[in-house]
Amino acid sequence: MSDAESTPGDRPRRGRRAERVIQTAGVGGPHLGDGHDTIVDFTPTGADSDRVWLAGTDLHSFADVVAHASFNSATGATTITHNDTDAIVLNGVTPNQLTADQFIFS
Repeated sequence: MSDAESTPGDRPRRGRRAERVIQTAGVGGPHLGDGHDTIVDFTPTGADSDRVWLAGTDLHSFADVVAHASFNSATGATTITHNDTDAIVLNGVTPNQLTADQFIFS
């Protein structure tokens, strides 16, 4: 697996097969964060499925993710908002495609 690295701000992200996408809230290390980060090619299922690592957020379980997820049918994207300024947007993914196995909490 590879880790996505980012700089602060609202940025689109692309992944590679079986990528681990890391979301931190200002914690050091490779991360997404500091705004609304859009994963443009998140793969929710299959051998090459992606995972989201939520570290330093108020989301501590898959139930938290589901409670903070919303779907925009106009854009076909699911947004997982974890505070007033930070969110992850998964393009082309519906909430019912999300499973607990796709998330790592710390």
